[in-house]
Amino acid sequence: MIAYQDKKELIPEGKYLFSVTQIQQFFNNPNEFFRKVIRKETIPFNSNQTALGTLIHYAISQMYDKKEVEQKEINDYLNSIDDIDRIWVISKYNEMKDDVLNNVKGISLDYPTEWEKSYTLQLSDNVYIGGTIDVRYDNLLLDFKTSSKLTLKKEDELPQKYIDQLYTYSYILHHNGVAIDKCGICYFTIPEVNRTSLITGKRMKDYPMQFFIKDFYLQADYLTTIQKRLFLIAESIEYVLKNQDTFYLFARDYDLKAK
Repeated sequence: MIAYQDKKELIPEGKYLFSVTQIQQFFNNPNEFFRKVIRKETIPFNSNQTALGTLIHYAISQMYDKKEVEQKEINDYLNSIDDIDRIWVISKYNEMKDDVLNNVKGISLDYPTEWEKSYTLQLSDNVYIGGTIDVRYDNLLLDFKTSSKLTLKKEDELPQKYIDQLYTYSYILHHNGVAIDKCGICYFTIPEVNRTSLITGKRMKDYPMQFFIKDFYLQADYLTTIQKRLFLIAESIEYVLKNQDTFYLFARDYDLKAK
């Protein structure tokens, strides 16, 4: 079944969990962060690109597991989420799948050490962080990303949020006894081909799918920065738990004061 694994099942009952991908929310959207983490609200977010990325991850995982891609699972997944263009998603998936799998096979002569593996780490008495890695080849950690940027190039700089996510995964793995020396983003660009301009009627430039890896070696000093960031988040959550009347301040929402 194609589904997000709720990592709350991996921590003790009554404790609080935030994910690697929620760290940006703590700084940029604290209202949603604290509502999700402390009040444990479900705030759905669906997009065409997210759904496509999920299917790409599924196909890669099935390949690693040496299993066939199940069309029923794909259909069930797409029918389970709202507010997406299912026709667009399945069309792009079918267009990309074979190229994606062929490129992933060529990443390494060695078989992956692990893939789609969830990890958690206790940061304080009540707070844990969790995340699911895409694939690890011994001490190399890779994350798969689909991109809609048609002109994306290998020489482009990695977004800082992707670097921070990989450093955070590496930090969690280190404290679970797994050493990581190098990380990378495996990009798959979403193809746009055989298009015609609605204005001129002329054929538009084709942008076939690109695949490339942007990797980097970890730096110890930046891992320390990541550690401080995680402790800041954990201690903020602990403070709110002990001082519940401050919840609205951390969530930056005066309407939550009375609640």
